[in-house]
Amino acid sequence: MQAVSLTSALAIYAAVLSTVVFLWNLWGSRPRVRVRLAFGLQDGKVGVHASIQNVSGHDIHLAAASILYQDRQASLRERIRDMWVYRRLPRRVGWVHTRLSNYGLTDGFPLVLVARDAHHVFIPEDVLRQLFRGAASQKVVVSVQDKLWNDVYSQAFTYSLPRVKVDR
Repeated sequence: MQAVSLTSALAIYAAVLSTVVFLWNLWGSRPRVRVRLAFGLQDGKVGVHASIQNVSGHDIHLAAASILYQDRQASLRERIRDMWVYRRLPRRVGWVHTRLSNYGLTDGFPLVLVARDAHHVFIPEDVLRQLFRGAASQKVVVSVQDKLWNDVYSQAFTYSLPRVKVDR
């Protein structure tokens, strides 16, 4: 077995380092959006606060935001059919997508979200009551779509509505 010369070792080191730098730059050049939901309070109203965050170093052009609620529990047959037909993981089968403008809310879309900035949308409790009327659960998800139709979803947020006594 031959010993590796100094020039060969430096050439191997340079090739590995340049490959790592290339992959790092490739990863950093991708636009990345994160959507987070939390309990919120605004102007004396309670509800859900959605924070749409640009965590990349580039501006992102966002087209729309949607709110999702679970209409029904999807069966295993529906999930398999959805996977077969659309060739994707069936995560949102049984969920209804709707725009906030259908409930009289302005969400500020379309917009350009600059690098390392966030956009906030507040969804008041009365809108959530309308959404959950006839829904299977009190879970809500917010999705954001860019101009190329790439969707980013938040984690499901369970909003517990207090029970209201009705005097009869």
